[in-house]
Amino acid sequence: MTPLRYTLLNLLVLSLTAPWPFVAGSGQTLAGWPLWAVYAVVASTVYACFVAWSLKHYWNHWE
Repeated sequence: MTPLRYTLLNLLVLSLTAPWPFVAGSGQTLAGWPLWAVYAVVASTVYACFVAWSLKHYWNHWE
């Protein structure tokens, strides 16, 4: 994967961490948490795993 492609993929995954689908606010909850908060926590965890994997995989790849 090229650095440009990695950067674009990183920005795409990062943009998915914002709770865009919950702009209107439905008021629903899951275990006492608003759905947008659950989405944000899960998406942030997925993003963190993506960054950890990509750093492990590509750390010395571009040198």
